[in-house]
Amino acid sequence: MSSRPKIEIKRTRFDFFLEIVAVCAVLVGILFPSLSYRELPTQVPVHFDFTGVADGYGHKSFLLLLMGIELLLFLLLFFVARYPHHFNYPVRITQENARHQYRNAVLLVRSMNAVICVFYSFLTTRLVQLGLGVQHNLGFYTTSVFVSGLFLLLFYFIYRSYAHR
Repeated sequence: MSSRPKIEIKRTRFDFFLEIVAVCAVLVGILFPSLSYRELPTQVPVHFDFTGVADGYGHKSFLLLLMGIELLLFLLLFFVARYPHHFNYPVRITQENARHQYRNAVLLVRSMNAVICVFYSFLTTRLVQLGLGVQHNLGFYTTSVFVSGLFLLLFYFIYRSYAHR
């Protein structure tokens, strides 16, 4: 068992903001496709080339899978953020640095949760728009901006972790 201190990390206003962003994104990512589901054609775009042009189609029920994944990821990250003493850290956790390291890690998880939920919400709503013919492509930079954003968040919080050893 770990000998790390168990410290309660209080939620800040920014934590609440991140959680509200994530919840709103999940709601949009579930409600918009659900309300538009009947109007969608049977086949919708499900795969895109690097430029954002659809190059693969699948049944519209694929949207249900995306909504389920978004909800599952939200719940998983929401609850994982409550147990920072079980996380892996790039530095040794001591009584002196535990509060800062835990706070940093919890903020990372909540930030990633918000970014992932916003991306999934954007993706599901865009797939509906593509299926309805309102949009014509996913967007050239969509995936690269999302992946870059996640890596930038990760590197930023790792840097903060090392800076406050």
